[in-house]
Amino acid sequence: MALDTAEEMTLSPIDFATTPITGFPLQGIKIVIIHVKDSLTDGPDVGETILNQLEEYERAVGLG
Repeated sequence: MALDTAEEMTLSPIDFATTPITGFPLQGIKIVIIHVKDSLTDGPDVGETILNQLEEYERAVGLG
């Protein structure tokens, strides 16, 4: 969907040091990893490792 000039979105600067984060600011964001360099050694699946790390970070920080 294209926006015409009247509907153009603008972003205001946000002072993250003083602006409280409410809710889950990244909820619904889809992460697509397009390249992973695998060592080709036996061990945990690289994709599972990355997913586990992302989920752990999300729980720790609470981004959604």
